[in-house]
Amino acid sequence: LEVYATSDWTTPVLAWDLGAGSEPYDVNYCSGDLFVTLAGHNSLLMVDPDGGGGQSELSLDAYADSDGNADPAEVVCQDGLPTVILRRVDSTLGKSASGLVVKFEHGGSWAESQSWTVVGNGHLSSGNEDEDVAWVSGGNPGEGDGRVDLVDLSNEQSWLGVLSEAGVGGLPVYATAYNEGRGLLVVEESTGAAVSCVDLAGWTTSLLARPGGTVHPGAIGQEGTAWLPYGAGSDTPGVTAWNADTCTQGATWATRLPATGVALLE
Repeated sequence: LEVYATSDWTTPVLAWDLGAGSEPYDVNYCSGDLFVTLAGHNSLLMVDPDGGGGQSELSLDAYADSDGNADPAEVVCQDGLPTVILRRVDSTLGKSASGLVVKFEHGGSWAESQSWTVVGNGHLSSGNEDEDVAWVSGGNPGEGDGRVDLVDLSNEQSWLGVLSEAGVGGLPVYATAYNEGRGLLVVEESTGAAVSCVDLAGWTTSLLARPGGTVHPGAIGQEGTAWLPYGAGSDTPGVTAWNADTCTQGATWATRLPATGVALLE
């Protein structure tokens, strides 16, 4: 796990060795701690970046499916609390019947406060951190069941299938918005990743770019800037800035290794 200053992507300012077999998937900064999903450990790791790097780990075994793993993926922060998506992909079948979004709270120890059933094999993202609505983009490759769901993290409400795989021309892997006007959507096409603009008024999309390769779920910061990690096979590997309000592309920063996730320490 590495922490960088956005002014210098060449050398990390902090780093932690998470150990062999941990398979870190995503990281987010929430109420002073870094939360890291460890797919290999089926757990959520908490790291204090300012207090000497102290760590604690929350097991997610209680949410495991038939193969013994809950497949934790993205973690977002809402009201100072971590919320994790569990993709629940059955390794025997190679697909997921449904996923689970779980919000945790700390009352002496970490425990579930709410959960929502969502599209299987999904990816979780949030928009403006003042907003309660999170986006879930997912589905099983080759099954045609991909879609985008919305979840209100402040209550039990959800809206399933606001966008479909057939409607956006590929399997949705990441979606986010900063306000109620427009947002960004990443889909997997047959030739690689594509980035589209979403008109939230009519739930229509328009293609912006085809960077190719793999574009991983990103993070959104102040003024609607969405940071997308461009991974292996991309035309411009690294971290690319997009404006979720105007659907325009900014600069790209190269990283030492293929980027798979990004979190902003603000």
